[in-house]
Amino acid sequence: MSGSALFDSGRADLKPDGVVLVDSLAVRLRDMTNEVRIEGHTDSVPISTPLFPSNWELSSARATTVARRLSEFGGLKASRLIAAGYGESRPAASNDTQEGRARNRRVDIVILSAQSVTDSTLRMIGNGPEPVSPPLSQTTATTTMERP
Repeated sequence: MSGSALFDSGRADLKPDGVVLVDSLAVRLRDMTNEVRIEGHTDSVPISTPLFPSNWELSSARATTVARRLSEFGGLKASRLIAAGYGESRPAASNDTQEGRARNRRVDIVILSAQSVTDSTLRMIGNGPEPVSPPLSQTTATTTMERP
Protein backbone atom coordinates (compact mmCIF):
# COMPACT_ATOMS: atom_id res chain seq x y z
CA MET A 1 0.00 0.00 0.00
CA SER A 2 1.30 3.42 -0.87
CA GLY A 3 2.71 5.03 2.25
CA SER A 4 1.27 8.38 1.23
CA ALA A 5 -1.82 6.97 2.94
CA LEU A 6 0.10 7.06 6.22
CA PHE A 7 1.60 10.54 6.58
CA ASP A 8 1.74 13.88 4.82
CA SER A 9 5.23 15.04 3.87
CA GLY A 10 7.17 16.27 6.89
CA ARG A 11 4.43 15.22 9.34
CA ALA A 12 4.04 12.42 11.87
CA ASP A 13 0.26 12.32 12.38
CA LEU A 14 -1.56 9.50 10.61
CA LYS A 15 -3.82 10.37 7.70
CA PRO A 16 -7.29 8.73 7.66
CA ASP A 17 -6.16 5.97 5.27
CA GLY A 18 -3.16 5.35 7.51
CA VAL A 19 -5.44 4.93 10.52
CA VAL A 20 -7.44 2.29 8.64
CA LEU A 21 -4.25 0.48 7.61
CA VAL A 22 -2.76 0.45 11.11
CA ASP A 23 -6.06 -0.62 12.65
CA SER A 24 -6.36 -3.53 10.19
CA LEU A 25 -2.83 -4.58 11.04
CA ALA A 26 -3.67 -4.42 14.77
CA VAL A 27 -6.44 -6.99 14.22
CA ARG A 28 -3.84 -9.43 12.89
CA LEU A 29 -1.37 -8.70 15.70
CA ARG A 30 -3.73 -8.47 18.67
CA ASP A 31 -3.90 -12.17 19.51
CA MET A 32 -0.19 -12.80 19.09
CA THR A 33 2.10 -12.69 22.11
CA ASN A 34 5.21 -11.60 20.21
CA GLU A 35 6.88 -8.27 20.77
CA VAL A 36 6.50 -5.88 17.86
CA ARG A 37 9.15 -3.35 16.77
CA ILE A 38 7.90 -0.37 14.75
CA GLU A 39 10.73 1.11 12.68
CA GLY A 40 10.50 4.54 11.06
CA HIS A 41 12.65 5.34 8.01
CA THR A 42 13.10 8.36 5.74
CA ASP A 43 14.84 9.20 2.51
CA SER A 44 18.06 11.23 2.50
CA VAL A 45 16.43 14.59 1.72
CA PRO A 46 17.20 16.79 4.74
CA ILE A 47 14.41 18.17 6.91
CA SER A 48 14.88 20.99 9.39
CA THR A 49 11.77 22.24 11.14
CA PRO A 50 11.22 23.30 14.75
CA LEU A 51 9.38 20.03 15.40
CA PHE A 52 11.73 17.79 13.39
CA PRO A 53 15.30 19.13 13.27
CA SER A 54 16.38 16.05 11.29
CA ASN A 55 15.08 12.93 9.59
CA TRP A 56 15.96 11.01 12.73
CA GLU A 57 13.34 12.87 14.77
CA LEU A 58 10.76 12.56 11.98
CA SER A 59 11.29 8.80 11.63
CA SER A 60 11.13 8.34 15.41
CA ALA A 61 7.93 10.36 15.68
CA ARG A 62 6.28 8.33 12.90
CA ALA A 63 7.27 5.03 14.55
CA THR A 64 5.91 6.28 17.87
CA THR A 65 2.65 7.42 16.25
CA VAL A 66 2.10 3.94 14.79
CA ALA A 67 3.05 2.26 18.10
CA ARG A 68 0.59 4.46 20.04
CA ARG A 69 -2.18 3.71 17.55
CA LEU A 70 -1.55 -0.04 17.85
CA SER A 71 -1.69 0.23 21.63
CA GLU A 72 -4.37 2.82 22.33
CA PHE A 73 -6.84 1.90 19.60
CA GLY A 74 -5.65 -1.49 18.37
CA GLY A 75 -5.62 -3.21 21.73
CA LEU A 76 -1.98 -4.31 21.74
CA LYS A 77 -0.26 -4.17 25.12
CA ALA A 78 2.21 -1.29 25.22
CA SER A 79 4.73 -3.62 26.88
CA ARG A 80 4.92 -5.58 23.59
CA LEU A 81 5.76 -2.52 21.46
CA ILE A 82 9.13 -1.00 20.61
CA ALA A 83 9.39 2.19 18.53
CA ALA A 84 12.65 2.96 16.71
CA GLY A 85 13.60 5.72 14.30
CA TYR A 86 16.41 5.15 11.82
CA GLY A 87 16.17 8.31 9.71
CA GLU A 88 17.92 7.73 6.40
CA SER A 89 20.51 5.31 7.85
CA ARG A 90 18.89 2.08 6.59
CA PRO A 91 17.72 2.67 3.02
CA ALA A 92 15.76 -0.02 1.21
CA ALA A 93 16.76 1.49 -2.15
CA SER A 94 19.09 4.08 -3.63
CA ASN A 95 18.30 7.69 -2.77
CA ASP A 96 19.55 8.73 -6.23
CA THR A 97 16.10 8.44 -7.82
CA GLN A 98 12.59 9.61 -6.92
CA GLU A 99 11.41 5.98 -6.89
CA GLY A 100 14.23 4.94 -4.57
CA ARG A 101 13.56 7.81 -2.19
CA ALA A 102 9.88 6.83 -2.16
CA ARG A 103 10.79 3.26 -1.13
CA ASN A 104 12.94 4.61 1.69
CA ARG A 105 10.12 6.66 3.25
CA ARG A 106 8.46 3.86 5.14
CA VAL A 107 7.46 2.33 8.45
CA ASP A 108 8.41 -1.31 9.03
CA ILE A 109 6.51 -3.49 11.49
CA VAL A 110 8.81 -6.25 12.75
CA ILE A 111 7.22 -9.15 14.63
CA LEU A 112 9.85 -10.56 16.95
CA SER A 113 10.13 -14.07 18.27
CA ALA A 114 12.13 -15.44 21.14
CA GLN A 115 14.48 -17.07 18.66
CA SER A 116 14.35 -14.51 15.82
CA VAL A 117 15.59 -17.28 13.55
CA THR A 118 14.51 -15.91 10.19
CA ASP A 119 12.75 -12.99 8.55
CA SER A 120 9.38 -13.29 6.87
CA THR A 121 8.29 -10.16 5.03
CA LEU A 122 4.78 -8.86 4.49
CA ARG A 123 4.35 -5.78 2.34
CA MET A 124 1.26 -3.61 2.55
CA ILE A 125 -0.03 -3.80 -1.02
CA GLY A 126 -3.47 -2.81 -2.21
CA ASN A 127 -6.06 -3.47 0.45
CA GLY A 128 -3.98 -5.36 2.97
CA PRO A 129 -0.99 -7.47 3.86
CA GLU A 130 0.23 -9.81 1.17
CA PRO A 131 2.89 -12.42 1.96
CA VAL A 132 6.10 -11.98 0.00
CA SER A 133 8.28 -14.54 1.79
CA PRO A 134 7.33 -17.49 3.97
CA PRO A 135 4.02 -17.16 5.81
CA LEU A 136 3.82 -15.44 9.18
CA SER A 137 4.84 -17.86 11.91
CA GLN A 138 6.60 -17.84 15.23
CA THR A 139 9.68 -16.37 13.55
CA THR A 140 10.44 -12.73 12.82
CA ALA A 141 8.20 -11.00 10.29
CA THR A 142 8.41 -7.51 8.82
CA THR A 143 5.57 -5.48 7.40
CA THR A 144 6.59 -2.47 5.38
CA MET A 145 4.31 0.52 4.98
CA GLU A 146 5.90 2.68 2.31
CA ARG A 147 5.31 6.37 1.64
CA PRO A 148 6.08 7.85 -1.81
